[in-house]
Amino acid sequence: MNTTPGTPLLTALEQLAPHDHLCSIYESAEEQLAVAIPFIQIGLDRGEKCIYIADDGAETVVRDAMYAAGIDVERATATNSLVLERKEAAYLKHGSFDPNWMFTFWAEATAEAMSQGYTALRATGETEWVLGGAPGLERWVEYESRMTHVLARHNCVALCQYNRQLFPPELVLDIIRTHPTVIYRGVVCRNMY
Repeated sequence: MNTTPGTPLLTALEQLAPHDHLCSIYESAEEQLAVAIPFIQIGLDRGEKCIYIADDGAETVVRDAMYAAGIDVERATATNSLVLERKEAAYLKHGSFDPNWMFTFWAEATAEAMSQGYTALRATGETEWVLGGAPGLERWVEYESRMTHVLARHNCVALCQYNRQLFPPELVLDIIRTHPTVIYRGVVCRNMY
């Protein structure tokens, strides 16, 4: 997937702004990172605080992809402009998934970023862990459907990442319905649903 300057995907990612809620539905690690890494790079370049929530074991892959894209990961993490987290630090902080807790998490993280002088919060999260099951995950689609309304009140843009080959088709359809913008195979589309 091509994300060089001037490509439609990169242009669309550059047009994202706070309050946007989008998902990337990908079929390979290359496709996933071709969206997620430029999403983070653009945020860092704009002076936004960036949070990347990685699945278990994906941290090294994400770091390596960021390095390959020219992101100075050490400097960005040392200055707190980039936070690399695992699901336990956010989604499952209290041992189970609770949408209301996550809305508080996003509100507080955005307020903290703004108080630190960042222009916005930019967040992305991998979701393969959702398939492993955890208490409260039956409310995942509810969380996604309410997230758009939560982001409308906060200076935050969020990208949710879904591996189409792992999630059942009916869940992928629900995910598409709950995101105002969908990226699939490098094409960014406003969701008419």
